[in-house]
Amino acid sequence: MSDSELLKYVGQSRQKGLTDEQIKQNLLGSGWQENDINQALKPVKKKLAVLMYFGIGILISIFTGDWRDPFAKFHLKQGIILYIVSIGLDIAFGVSRFVVDEGGVKTSLVYSLVGFFVNLTVFAIGIRGIVNAATGKMDELPIIGGLAKYFKF
Repeated sequence: MSDSELLKYVGQSRQKGLTDEQIKQNLLGSGWQENDINQALKPVKKKLAVLMYFGIGILISIFTGDWRDPFAKFHLKQGIILYIVSIGLDIAFGVSRFVVDEGGVKTSLVYSLVGFFVNLTVFAIGIRGIVNAATGKMDELPIIGGLAKYFKF
């Protein structure tokens, strides 16, 4: 079980009504270190995790060192991936629109519609991340969330 799995286990156990002491005993019985368990049982920083999907949250976490919290770090990585994908798609659409600029009104309308739906999809994925953070979940973002595992910090 990784740190994120440990936090998921703690969250699921709390939802089932187990006390922190019961959770701790179960984890100790499974071979977990007491320091790791105590860290996982700390109150979840939901407000900070929500901010990770906005630029200001990333800056706050860097300057305060709160990104070291496993829950906040998970959502920081998800937020960074969301920004990278969003910027990458904007650049790709800008370049392709510049390259194929001879289509006139029809092409411009198609690019506008496709761009709108792509941005709407990225926005919906971001909302999903915000909801996950606000409810204390550590679920990866749809489609792009798996890329966060490549960040090693």
